[in-house]
Amino acid sequence: MLFLLPTADESPIHDLKKGRRYMAPMYVGWLAQAMCVSRAWYSTALHTCELWGILLASARQLPAWSTFLRRAHAAPLRISYWNTLHWPDLDALLDKASAVYAGPSGRPRNWTLYLQGRRMPHLEILSLEAAYNLSPDRPLPSCISPLYAPRIRHIRLYTPLVVKAGDVESAALSNFTVEQMVAFLSELPTLRHVELSQPCFVGGVDWTHMFTQAGSRALTLPRVGHGRHWERLKVLTIHCRRGESYPLTSDAVPVSTPQVISVDLAGPLLLAAPRARDLRIQNIYLRDLLRMLHGMPALKDLNVVSLRGCTIWDFAESMPSNPVPLSELLKLTLTVGVHRGSLELLASIQAEKLAELSFTCDASAPPNHQALLCVAELLDDALPGDLAALRSAMEDARTGLRSAGYAGIVTALNTEVEAAYLWDGSSYLLAPNALDVYRSAAEVVRDMALAAHAQDPQLHVGHQVHDIVLYALRAMALDLKAVASSRLKITTCFRSIHFDVEVNKFEDETVRKIRCVMVGPTFTSPNAALPPQLPPLDSVAYGTSRILHGLAVLPIREILVYNYGRGPFETLKHSDVDLVELSHTLAQYSSVKTLVIEIFGSSVHAGLLRAISNPQALPSLSHLSVVHPTSDRIASDQHLYSYHDWWDELEAMLRRRWGAGRSLSLSVTGPFCLERHWSTRCASVVHSLFVDVLCEQRVGMDCTHRYQE
Repeated sequence: MLFLLPTADESPIHDLKKGRRYMAPMYVGWLAQAMCVSRAWYSTALHTCELWGILLASARQLPAWSTFLRRAHAAPLRISYWNTLHWPDLDALLDKASAVYAGPSGRPRNWTLYLQGRRMPHLEILSLEAAYNLSPDRPLPSCISPLYAPRIRHIRLYTPLVVKAGDVESAALSNFTVEQMVAFLSELPTLRHVELSQPCFVGGVDWTHMFTQAGSRALTLPRVGHGRHWERLKVLTIHCRRGESYPLTSDAVPVSTPQVISVDLAGPLLLAAPRARDLRIQNIYLRDLLRMLHGMPALKDLNVVSLRGCTIWDFAESMPSNPVPLSELLKLTLTVGVHRGSLELLASIQAEKLAELSFTCDASAPPNHQALLCVAELLDDALPGDLAALRSAMEDARTGLRSAGYAGIVTALNTEVEAAYLWDGSSYLLAPNALDVYRSAAEVVRDMALAAHAQDPQLHVGHQVHDIVLYALRAMALDLKAVASSRLKITTCFRSIHFDVEVNKFEDETVRKIRCVMVGPTFTSPNAALPPQLPPLDSVAYGTSRILHGLAVLPIREILVYNYGRGPFETLKHSDVDLVELSHTLAQYSSVKTLVIEIFGSSVHAGLLRAISNPQALPSLSHLSVVHPTSDRIASDQHLYSYHDWWDELEAMLRRRWGAGRSLSLSVTGPFCLERHWSTRCASVVHSLFVDVLCEQRVGMDCTHRYQE
């Protein structure tokens, strides 16, 4: 019957049902059913002490817990610290425990006081979690004497401890100081999996030095040498907040980890890991990341979450004279943003086998350059006025500059007007010279706005996307002339839009994939902003146009658009400037022959159709296909999708392109409801027409086909 019960590696879990009542785990019910099979089964279960020792961890109430404990007799126990039990009774049984659990919902406790100096010969699992974290600069005291547990395999702790053991496979530590981590890790040379989180420190943590110290201290142990301490480590995870890790020192020596396969770090750690296959890294300077990559030549999957640095100089100065060779790299994921080192990282590596590249891009509009003139004129007009006029003008300038995207000038404005106020102990009062301060501040902000306007406007993000694509091809050892064709797929996802490009080579059938994840603009404003706000004009269609501008460097032959709901081409309601920009961008796609639009949902947006109504957009387009996700399995009783406005826009687009001499062929397939005679009208303005829909009987908003049924 023991096979019905979970292994010690699985913590006991109770399901929370309605009324805040906890239900027993399913394996308790299975065991109860097994005991009902026959008297022999019942007697066997009743007298199997080990079985009841295992079940003890699932008992949340005292009566059941006492019964299980009595039937376990001298068998090893699995002890779980539920809040409903008397913890001193559990403490008295620790020496007999084979597993000890304390979930994150339990009461916080300094387990060091209860475990140090104990001998627990049966212990295999020690899993102590907490839902809180200690203050980094107020750590708990270190343990006085170690815990002796020769059979322990897995350890999870949030209070400091040293464990003397034989063959420990994994350890997860939190709230340890550097010295406490060194003391713990130096005793366990057999670790395969190490997870460190929420360290306690003063100033920061040098992870390379810490791991080197742990290996050096192991020199005092007769069973392991300095160079061999981390020889079994395979998975390494370090979680900490931004700024808690020191950068690599110039004299840092790589830590030898010959068996490491997976690494997930929130700070720099210099490793000599010749077998490392995947690396996830964040909160690190680019120069430190490049040093780390030199020690991981077999890396196949690299995920860079964030890089430290604010200006372009923070990243450009880290670029090496020769690219870092990553000959085995297959997948590269960059969520750092195009302005945060993505371009510089791609320019610093060489990965001939790179098959998948994904990078994140905020395609929101650059700051509103024209707003600077508006603010300067506003302040210039207010300078001769009184204090009330100046205060009002400065407030409007603050609102306008912030909405326009000039946070730096807003910070300067706030600094300049601080001297106009005095603190009397309970509130701020105007200073006697407040008028002079405000007039001087207005002049400073006006001059800053004019100086910023005199500079060239900031380019939109599409130019960075263009450069990233070129550097990505160079990192893949691909010449743009060697690219035979590309296929672009645009998909609307939750809070983002994915632009997936499949790049094909002339020489072979190798397919490389480049994905740009657009995370902004997040919405399209339905109305123009009201003064004093001066935000840059923006929309989802504008953002898509910027991304497409960058991807136009590739010879794209086919575009697939998954237009669900608002979709990637939602345009402004009060202006068509974004539509015009989108049309101009699509005019660069002179190689596109086929456009496939998949529509689905309660409504779809026709921004793309309105854009390609301009005959200059997609000038070589010869075939348009409109499909539905269920086109390959249409049923007669399936829900019909009308989208009457969308079909009207499609017809208008076809007519305009026909009139300009750029007609195309059209196919429509799916559970759609088309207007009566729509197919006939469209047939006269296309080369060829194929329609396979459920209904072509709609009149206006009403479907007469439904009434006939």
